[in-house]
Amino acid sequence: MAESLATGAPASARTSSALPHAYTAALALLSLAAIAAGSFWPLIVLGWLFLGHVALEVVLGNRFPARDPAPVAEHWTFTAVLLAVLPLQVAILGFGLWRLTLSAAPATVLEWIGIVALMGSTAGSFGITAAHELVHRREGWQRAVGIALLLIAHIPHFRIEHVHNHHPNVGTPKDPATAREGESVYAFFPRSIVGQYRSAWRIEADRMRRRGRNAYGAGNRMLHYLALQAVLDIGVLLVFGWAGLAVLLAQALIAVWLLETVNYVEHYGLRRKPLDPEGRRYEKLSAAHSWNAGQSATNVVLFNLGLHSAHHMEAARPYPALYNSADLPQLPTGYSGSVMLAMNPPLWFRIMAPRLAAARLDG
Repeated sequence: MAESLATGAPASARTSSALPHAYTAALALLSLAAIAAGSFWPLIVLGWLFLGHVALEVVLGNRFPARDPAPVAEHWTFTAVLLAVLPLQVAILGFGLWRLTLSAAPATVLEWIGIVALMGSTAGSFGITAAHELVHRREGWQRAVGIALLLIAHIPHFRIEHVHNHHPNVGTPKDPATAREGESVYAFFPRSIVGQYRSAWRIEADRMRRRGRNAYGAGNRMLHYLALQAVLDIGVLLVFGWAGLAVLLAQALIAVWLLETVNYVEHYGLRRKPLDPEGRRYEKLSAAHSWNAGQSATNVVLFNLGLHSAHHMEAARPYPALYNSADLPQLPTGYSGSVMLAMNPPLWFRIMAPRLAAARLDG
């Protein structure tokens, strides 16, 4: 199996404009309109986010942009699209909280379900995906925007664990975000959440000790994140009451569920071989240790997250310059379809078993 990802369509086939990715802004505005309209409209938009995008994945098909050995500097518009996600997510969060707790027109049960589910789904799809791209950036202020987005989902520790543990240790038992073969998403969910949280604390404590400082002293970023999270939660409690806090936590749970389901499908069953009996060293990470989804509909909304092997091989490469190859492990559908397949473990196992066997044979 190729590791360079050098094959595929010409590099010119890659999107040269950030405009398609601005579709996320249209989805955010559509979500705000649905919250305002109430009734069944939030559920309609929710259906579009999932079922509608599965249909788009089929219609728009798969793309295999080739690797540019030395990509040109990312145009500022690609970063602007990412940054725009924060005010849009804040608007969805704030408007949703107001509509459910402070509006003069009491929300129905249907509206409560639809609005909370829509808030969590937007936070967990393009909200966390934009954050994921931003926390990999070299510019500190861009990473700060990413952390702000992660606070909405109550997972600011993702910035530490993802960069400093998931990337170097993906495909090994050291990475809680790598799903095991035969493990259902429902078993993976608590294992990954607890494992990543503990890992982030360990990474940060070790960083402080290396600097000769108290492991849990004032410089510990996990303590900073806890303080920021408390500010958000207490602020919501004071403005929107206990019902508002419950909404905030419920939408965060939905967002994290989506994140972990994506984590699940991205590396399901793809393990790196140990190089010693004790499991201290593992084979070098290759492009064959990630599942890819080249569907245009997936990657427009999720900032090319589906081109996942490229991201792991070159984490600093900006999302418009990611690439793919037909000879790499490919998911059966884009992320929208794969997330729903994963929620049916028997069907997921049946579909993925031959693909996983082929990936291991080629690897």
